[in-house]
Parts: sequence; C-alpha cells; structure tokens
Amino acid sequence: MNTLLQSITDRVSTKRGMWITIIVWLVLMIGLSAGPKLNDYKVTNFQSLPNEAPSIIANEKLEKYFPNNQGTPGILVFHNDNGEIKVDEVAVIMDTIIAANVAGIDDIVNIANLPPQAVESFKSEDKSTMIIPMVLDAGADSRQMGETVDKVAEIGNQAAQGLTNTQFYITGPAGIVGDTLKLFERADFVLILATIGIILLLLIIIYRSPLLALIPLLATAIVYQVTNQIIGLMGAGGLEINNSTTSIMSILLFAAVIDYSLFVFSRFREELNHYESKYDAMKHAMRATGKPVFIAGGTIFAAMLILFFANFRDYQNFAPIFGMTMAIIMLASITLLPALFTLFGRKSFWPKVPKFGKSEEVKHGFWGPVAKFVVNKPGLSGGLIGIIMLVTALNIFNINYEFDTVKSFPKALALSCRV
Repeated sequence: MNTLLQSITDRVSTKRGMWITIIVWLVLMIGLSAGPKLNDYKVTNFQSLPNEAPSIIANEKLEKYFPNNQGTPGILVFHNDNGEIKVDEVAVIMDTIIAANVAGIDDIVNIANLPPQAVESFKSEDKSTMIIPMVLDAGADSRQMGETVDKVAEIGNQAAQGLTNTQFYITGPAGIVGDTLKLFERADFVLILATIGIILLLLIIIYRSPLLALIPLLATAIVYQVTNQIIGLMGAGGLEINNSTTSIMSILLFAAVIDYSLFVFSRFREELNHYESKYDAMKHAMRATGKPVFIAGGTIFAAMLILFFANFRDYQNFAPIFGMTMAIIMLASITLLPALFTLFGRKSFWPKVPKFGKSEEVKHGFWGPVAKFVVNKPGLSGGLIGIIMLVTALNIFNINYEFDTVKSFPKALALSCRV
C-alpha cells in the first residue's frame, strides 16, 4: 500500500500532475452538479425502528384492519391580544384562504356556512381565540404538507395585515410537520456557516496566514459539493436519506478535511526549507504524510461501516452516507490537498514565507512540554485521559428522556405550535 500511495502522491506533486488533479476535481464537481440533488431525497418521516420491531408490526396491523384514509389535520388559529376575537375579521382571512384554492387542502371548515351558535363553539373560553380545522390530502408527504402549510400561512398573514385586532397562526400536526421541515432544511445552512466561520477564525489566529485559512476551506468546498452530489445519486438509486444524517455528515466532512490539511501543510512548510522547488518539497512532504493521513481516514471509514450492523435505523443510515463521505475525503487528502498547496507554494504561508536553506527553530510554548510528557510517560498520560473520560461519562446518569417533539423547537416556534 505504501508503494501505491507514494506513486499517487509523487505524481500529484509534479507540475503536470498538480494541474491534472485540480482540473479533474473541478470537472467532477461541475459534472456531478448537473445530476440529482441531495435535497430532493431527504426525508423527515424516517422510520427509526426496524420493520420487525413490535411497535412497527402493530402499527402495520392497525393500518391493515383499521384503515384511516383521512389526511393530516391542521388547525387555523385566530387570536386577539386585546379582548374578544372578532368573527368578521376571522371571516375575511378565511374567505381569502378559501378563495386561493390552495393545492394540498382536502377539506376546510367555512364558517360563512355555519349558524352563529356553531361559530361560537369554535371560540376559546375567554373568547380571545378561535380555532378552525382543515385537513390536508391523505397522500401528501412531509415536503408537500410543508409547502401547503407555508402557502396557507402566507395568504392568511397577508390578509391579517389589513386588520387591527386579529393575529393568525397554524398549528396541529400539519403545522408541526411544516415547522419541522423548515428547521431541518435550515439546519444544514446554519451549521455550515457556523463551521466555516469558526474554522476560518481559528486558522487565522493559529497560523496567522490568510491563505493557510482559505486553501483548506477551498478544498473542503470542492469535496463537500462532490460528496453531496454523489450521495444525491445514492438517493436517486433508492437509498433513504435521513435529514439529520446529512447535517452531521457536513460537520464530519469539514472537520476531517481541515484536520488532514493541517498534516499536509505543516510538513510542506518544513520541506520548503530543505528543497527550493515547491514540487520536490511537496513530494517529500507527502511521502511522510500520505500514509498516516490515509490510514487515519481508513480507520474512520471502517468504523462507519460497522454501523451497518446497528438495529436502530438512524445509526444504520449513517453507514453508507458517512462511509462514502470518508472514502471521498481519503481520496482528496492524497490528491486534491497536496495539489492545492503545491499550486500556491510558498505564498500559502505569507507573511511568514519559509525560505530555502533557512530552517528556523520552531518554538513550542505550552504544547511542547505536553508532547514531551506524553511521549516519555504514555501509560500515565493514557491513564489520566481515561480518568477524565470516565468522569465525564458519568453524566449519563443525568439523562432525562423527552418524547415531546415540540420541546425541541426554538421557543417562538414551540409557542406557536402549542396555541
């Protein structure tokens, strides 16, 4: 394996190999981007338990012998903070929603067709709130229900803007499905932005070089897009993709690529002091770094494949997605990363550019003595870390299980769902 890795990294480190590697990755990224999109195959109603679980079997029996063809219910909520809800204002909003004939609504109560006594039955005890039920199509999936709820919310809120006393909300199972979908869709974007921001800040602070912060992020962006599109192809091929799995995958990808980048450019910087040519410096850097990086990725790859044996399907779903992610990262760590760092060469380390023949002694402050202690006393070091891990693991006895989905929502959404 060492010979094969060295053969690959030696070719990638040449001028011709560097350009070929970068072009191949860019072509791969652009070409795959024209294919199936990962977001089209994500599901929020992921079945976490295996098909042979007693609760799943019982649910299948219920559906077989007591079929329920009704759609998902939603509740339209009208509220007045200042006193009794005004039925005429509610009627204005309801007329606007009904007139829009929103796709995905199977049935909705029209209070205009009800006698006053029946309308009063929809009011709360203090008369400040009125709830009106609607039912979405039985065949709609989570995404379609979310789109329907969003459309009704948009129409209702626009109609309510011209009124003085009435606020409009949507709750019930349909409202919760819509909010859950938006939270998961927003999660990937927020996590990626937060991850990029933190990594960029830390790299600039630690290495004091703008390019050393941006090059790993450039590599990560390319790997992320390639990975996303390949997993999208897996989804098109029939793989069920859990929304939460892809969120965790993005963090794994960023962490691993940045981690392996540190290995590559740290050794590259040392070799630039010994070789005038940046191509020779990267060749020798990767001869020392390629195998450890590849084996580190391979260890994680093997661990991800073990998850295929999990009974809990959320964990089982990690295996193909995380496994594929690590396979792409391993390939990128011995091809794309050295190619990008070779492209920028000594400029990567500006303003502290390493010079040929001038090797400066690296000063270690806090971590130098720590590293020396670990190397000299591995047993004691491992024991201390083991004690720390054991103490922190004791927190498992403080776990409180919660089965209320709404409590996991942000406060504003949770309040609207409980109206």
